[in-house]
Amino acid sequence: MRIKLATLLLLLSGSLSAQTVVDLNKIHASFVDAAQGHLSDSKLELDNGAVMVGTKTFNNPKGQQHLDFAKEDSSNKSGSKCYVGLDDKGNKIGKGEACTITGNVANDYILGEYAAPPWPYSKNDSKNLPEFKIKEDGKYTIKPGSYRMKELKLNNNSQLTVDGIGEVNLYVEGEVHINGHTKVGSLGKPINIFSYDAHHGIEVENDSILYGNIKTLGEISINSESKVQLLGEIEAKSLKLNSSPLVIGTGAHWFEKLNINNQANISIAGEGDTVFNVKDDMEVNDATINYNKNDINEPSHSLLILMYKKESRHRKNVDINNNAKVSAYIYTRNEVKIEDATVYGSVNVGQLEMNKGLIQFQRHFFNSSTGVHHYRLDYQPSTHQLTAKACQDNMCSTLFEQAVKKLVIDDAINKKQLASFKDFTGRSAPQRVSSDESCMQFSLKDNSQASPFPTSEPPLQCFIANTRLADCRLCDEPIPLFGYVEGEAIIAPVSSNSTERFIITDYKGPAGLKTFATNATPLKVGSSVTLPLSVSHSQATKVELILQGEDDRRYALTLGFVPKQLVLVPKFDDNDCGSERFEYQRHSTTCAVLGAPGQRVNFQVQANDIKGNKIAHYQASLGDIASFSEQDSNFSRYLVAPELLQAVTFDGGDFAPLSYTPSLVGIVTATLEAHCSPYAITADGSCALTTDKSQVVLGRTAPAYLAIEGIAGAIKRGIAYRGKAIEFEQVPRFKVSACAADSTQGCKALPSFSGEFAKGLTTLDNLAFATDGQDNDLRLTAVRGVSVQLDDEPGTHLITPDPSLALIFSKDTPVAEHPITHALALTVTLNQDAVAAQLPPTGAGSAALDDMSATVRFGFLKLLDLDLNTQEMGLLPLHLKYFAKDIETVKQDSQTDFAPGLSSPLFVIEPAGGGLKVEDLSLETDTNQVIGVSVSAQESAWEGDIKLKVESWLQDIVDKDCTQNCLIPPRAHLVIKENAPKRDYDRIFNRREVVR
Repeated sequence: MRIKLATLLLLLSGSLSAQTVVDLNKIHASFVDAAQGHLSDSKLELDNGAVMVGTKTFNNPKGQQHLDFAKEDSSNKSGSKCYVGLDDKGNKIGKGEACTITGNVANDYILGEYAAPPWPYSKNDSKNLPEFKIKEDGKYTIKPGSYRMKELKLNNNSQLTVDGIGEVNLYVEGEVHINGHTKVGSLGKPINIFSYDAHHGIEVENDSILYGNIKTLGEISINSESKVQLLGEIEAKSLKLNSSPLVIGTGAHWFEKLNINNQANISIAGEGDTVFNVKDDMEVNDATINYNKNDINEPSHSLLILMYKKESRHRKNVDINNNAKVSAYIYTRNEVKIEDATVYGSVNVGQLEMNKGLIQFQRHFFNSSTGVHHYRLDYQPSTHQLTAKACQDNMCSTLFEQAVKKLVIDDAINKKQLASFKDFTGRSAPQRVSSDESCMQFSLKDNSQASPFPTSEPPLQCFIANTRLADCRLCDEPIPLFGYVEGEAIIAPVSSNSTERFIITDYKGPAGLKTFATNATPLKVGSSVTLPLSVSHSQATKVELILQGEDDRRYALTLGFVPKQLVLVPKFDDNDCGSERFEYQRHSTTCAVLGAPGQRVNFQVQANDIKGNKIAHYQASLGDIASFSEQDSNFSRYLVAPELLQAVTFDGGDFAPLSYTPSLVGIVTATLEAHCSPYAITADGSCALTTDKSQVVLGRTAPAYLAIEGIAGAIKRGIAYRGKAIEFEQVPRFKVSACAADSTQGCKALPSFSGEFAKGLTTLDNLAFATDGQDNDLRLTAVRGVSVQLDDEPGTHLITPDPSLALIFSKDTPVAEHPITHALALTVTLNQDAVAAQLPPTGAGSAALDDMSATVRFGFLKLLDLDLNTQEMGLLPLHLKYFAKDIETVKQDSQTDFAPGLSSPLFVIEPAGGGLKVEDLSLETDTNQVIGVSVSAQESAWEGDIKLKVESWLQDIVDKDCTQNCLIPPRAHLVIKENAPKRDYDRIFNRREVVR
């Protein structure tokens, strides 16, 4: 193997793996229930509604749930409940019984001393340490090896990477400051940082990523609003997170103190198990550790938290509180306090105190084995030495204690044996590996090459400088050639002096590689090629070739073909939501409705080739590249929630599923970032060829339903008459707001239902008014107009009917005056805002006609009879009457103006054609109030009836006991003759009085 040696100062470095060994089999066995105590005086205290899910059930009359503790504090068990566990659907089993103790204790596991792995170098050996700084946007490469320095400062957007194969160790006496958006090391080429400054420690800022181990005698400080990634082993005096997201790699991490606060989050990336070794205390306050919000019943990674603090009675050294969520097994000989927080996993403690907390038992499966789980190979490029370990678990924290009889390691690329280990226990002696090839791949061909053969898959894990090699493949200078699917990748000659004719002696990958220009028969083993050669492939894949020249020189290369672009397939074709802004009148029928806020919407992602065609059978896990943006009614700002970022994974099919839950009413746009297919990542962590970014407007969202709140009206004078449209001082009104699909207790209001997105309320066909249906006594005969005031308050809209709306109480049979309890109802149906093949958003509400104590009356006009002398004028009195408390009680209304209800022509004379004419009759008023019918003086006698044409609300009744066809025009009998008798109310005037 040809490895370029570092030209700068090199220091010897040893293994960086942890020295303290934990028997995962034994410690895993100590976590049986949601909680248990392992000390002889272990104590359980449950207060104020604490909940346990995952307990023992004994056959006893009380049906109590049991936990292994020696003692309990039974003085304060208010509301605490215990459940046996969860069923297959994630529902709690049982009714939630009282918890009690068994009096037994759990298995004890004795931890050794807190002993982080030794560092390979001491600062006391350092002399004349230089500073090391990289300016903003600067890029610097460094050869593999170990370097001493006084300070390490990497400014914004800088990069520090390894030039060659192997690790870099940086030993820093003073300050280490990694500014934002900085990359240190790369996948397979880590840079380890050792900080001896106990005062400053290591500070890392926004969106930085560090490949390699991070170890300091001081504190690791993360100042970041976006995630920082520390992907190697971590060791620090303390780790404090406030509001910062941190991604750490799997493996063993060491902290003297751990403080995670204020909505900070620690998540885990990579394969294998993770152990937090904590010397003293851990506090998690309103923060999360290893919390899988997508499935709380399934941990994202197995996490074990070991607290090494020596036993101290009633000493709290784990405090989880204030809505914190931790998914882990926690082991301590002291007290764990859980207050208004949740642990998904289990605790094994000296004492447990819970207050409003939840422990839900959850299996954290650690990859332990009683046989050889896998063999680990560690390759040292500077000495070309290979060491083998027989591991009992995925972390290789426990070594196989029996003898390994043989382990034969081959080079799968060059078809030869690299090493043969015999008769070793746990760890082999190093063997020198001799290879002149540019690329080799460690392999364990079959079970004849190892005794015992590993139980896991893959059977080998290969490391260089503590970094795992993908597929155990190690290449000095790999030659990756990449193109787009159905595009071309050009294989250039090896050099200007190389023979250009080659034979393909090895081919790995899907068939279908062909010459680009002729699209000829696919290339395969034995095919003869002449370089340069342009090739293409119809699949998104990687192909590995070994070419052998006429001089027998071997030429290994990787050909990769990646999608040109990933496209999120929209729900509807020809979607038009407006190129610049959404306008409801224009786009409500062309901009598809995806769903409602709070409702999950499913999509599909397809990979396209360079011609824009779909690629079939793509397989790749592409990370968090999908995001959704939401544009609200302001049209000037996009609201993007970080938790909406999603990974895109093709599992070998034609599409990758993707789902999204909108949060507001607006336009939804999906973005798939330019990214790197996993097989296109080069050894230095860069990308051979990226897939283009894509963006598509998916459509819009609309409310799930509407909430309608009525505002009572005010009836004029608090009086309405049957048969007459109600007159309002203020008509009933309605407040309309939108609700999300995930509304649970009442409407989850959507202030984003605003502006253009709420203009469906202005379409009159979407509004339906009606009476409340109460005894069919009230009729709505007309709505002559509606006023819609959008955004009376943000997201709340005021709908007001025109005051001329015709609400009329029926007038048929006599009825007493009574209070008005009726209401006006409004139903809104947003017909243009429906998801295809689903019902549109709708809502209904009612508003009282009056908010005080209005009444409705059965009224009628009474025209009184008159006897009148000839040659004299007279007045037939006219009064508005109504039934009061009952139909036996009639009262007169002298306040209501009934003149508008009198028709024209007003009078009917029976018999007609006599001396009295209609022109002789007129209405008499007093201070603008009608008081009767005036009759002009007549020369001759006349007798007959006078009728008034009036609207129904003024019509008289046949009698109070009438049951049908009761309404008649008001009428009176008039007698004109000489010496007519007078009634008490008669008003007459002789001609001289009138003149005078």
